[in-house]
Amino acid sequence: MALRVTSSQCQPQTLTAPIDTVRSRRPLAILELDVFEKFNTMYVMPTDGELMMMLPNRDGDGYLANMNEWTPEIGLAMAEADGVELNDAQWEQILRAREYYEDHSVVPPVRKFAKYIGEDQKVLFQLWQTGPMKPITKYGGLPKPTGCV
Repeated sequence: MALRVTSSQCQPQTLTAPIDTVRSRRPLAILELDVFEKFNTMYVMPTDGELMMMLPNRDGDGYLANMNEWTPEIGLAMAEADGVELNDAQWEQILRAREYYEDHSVVPPVRKFAKYIGEDQKVLFQLWQTGPMKPITKYGGLPKPTGCV
């Protein structure tokens, strides 16, 4: 399911460029498409008439090339594009990681992050089914973690 907005909420523009959308990680062909901007988030209207969010450029690991382009909508769209469904507990951890990063200018190791949010590390690993700091930072628009993740 793609994120959508109605055309009455947007101002149209025209774009000719390869783009990355929620539906496909592969760029679409170079086409002239109607593009709309809402709250600094770009949407594209392909020929089927649905508005779909355009994802900013990401590196080979799926992290944003420019972390300043992150919005909550972008984070959710990135997870959707990767086939990940985020629940409320996971989203709360993403927001807490962003809070930690704003305060300390560094992505915390998992042990320090677990202590920061008052959770046991085991709970974090069970919730994410993987090293939790990688998806937390990826969908939170933060830098790649180093060390124990």
